[in-house]
Amino acid sequence: MALEMLSACSHRWRTADFYLSCDWQVDSILPCKGKLPTLEWLKLRGAVCHKHAQCMFEVAPRLTRAYVGLWTNNHGWILPWTQLTELTLTINDGSIIENGDVLNLLPMLHNVKELRLRYNDDKMNFEGGFPRFVPTPLNQLRVLEVPHPAILSWFEAPSLCEIYFTDYQYYDEPLDVHGQISSLIQRSSCRIRKLSFETGRKFSVGMLNDVEELVVDYRNSRHGGVCPSIDISALPKLRLLNIICSIHEDFESLTNSLTAALKSARVPTRSECLSSTSLLERVTVGLQGQPNIPDRLLKVADEWPVVVFRTQCS
Repeated sequence: MALEMLSACSHRWRTADFYLSCDWQVDSILPCKGKLPTLEWLKLRGAVCHKHAQCMFEVAPRLTRAYVGLWTNNHGWILPWTQLTELTLTINDGSIIENGDVLNLLPMLHNVKELRLRYNDDKMNFEGGFPRFVPTPLNQLRVLEVPHPAILSWFEAPSLCEIYFTDYQYYDEPLDVHGQISSLIQRSSCRIRKLSFETGRKFSVGMLNDVEELVVDYRNSRHGGVCPSIDISALPKLRLLNIICSIHEDFESLTNSLTAALKSARVPTRSECLSSTSLLERVTVGLQGQPNIPDRLLKVADEWPVVVFRTQCS
């Protein structure tokens, strides 16, 4: 009953957030089809299995931002893709990539400025290697999030300036992104100003002359703590380094791993600041799960003056 009443007011919606897990829920909001004149932001979680409901949100003249969970072309939502400027899309399984569904969607996203592609699994395994396609030109794209470096080969984006990697694959081998980033830059003539990694693996970015901000999020690392895997020597214009990690009671291990990471990143110590040629202005370390900064970590900030700690309770 509540959904039916809500649907009756669909002509007034500006934002909508639905988690649709069963058929009756979808049927309850079906009357809103074609009656969304003011809708600007839409979030859909849950797959739709009935053809008659797929196009429920296809006509929404003002819709520009969308979040779509568990998308497939044959059994997923149909939106006014060409008018979107921000899109987060969760890919349900690898077959959607292999059969070309994603490839067919990309050309319709020519107005998208922020595109975030996510994967509904912690493994992306394909027989014969990762699928490769002819790059799709997206001239408006400025922010791109991908779950695998090879996906960068799908794009030609001259305006791209921020790349986010959300790597949830639990492999021991390093995450090599250098080749794909370099190819993308050469192909698109773009300048990448910000790189972000959400990973527990070591990674190599290679020489990137335009990167000014680097974010490394270790909260999903299966090893815990901070991996000493950051080398900023190949990022000559880096000004901001952000490290995010979870903090537990083993403060000594965290202190040791953080110290190793700062040394690996060649962050100048207090004694090196005057002679250092680094442009690094600040290293922000975000600590989740602890309201206060332990004394052990304050000693780290004393040795590296550019380090700033921020805490956040879980």
